[in-house]
Amino acid sequence: MDDDFSLHSIAIILLRLRKSDLLGKFIDDLFINGAVNLIRLDPKDFYDIIIDAETYDLDFDDAYPMTATKKGLILISFDSDFDRTPIGRKTPADFL
Repeated sequence: MDDDFSLHSIAIILLRLRKSDLLGKFIDDLFINGAVNLIRLDPKDFYDIIIDAETYDLDFDDAYPMTATKKGLILISFDSDFDRTPIGRKTPADFL
């Protein structure tokens, strides 16, 4: 799973670095030829993003995926900010 925000962030960075060929390969590898699904939050979900950001002192880029977990997803992250939330987090090592 990838969320819409993460995809946009990666696209912004790669295009800023003038790596459009790498962005195309990334999209092909993960979304076109791979098994990654894109999750988008609805505008009404932004109310939950605001609440989560304020309640748990999270930046937008942390509150967004936290809100996405309310759709039944598991958060996989190296970011320890999620440890102070009720959802916690899993790291990639938890699945190896």
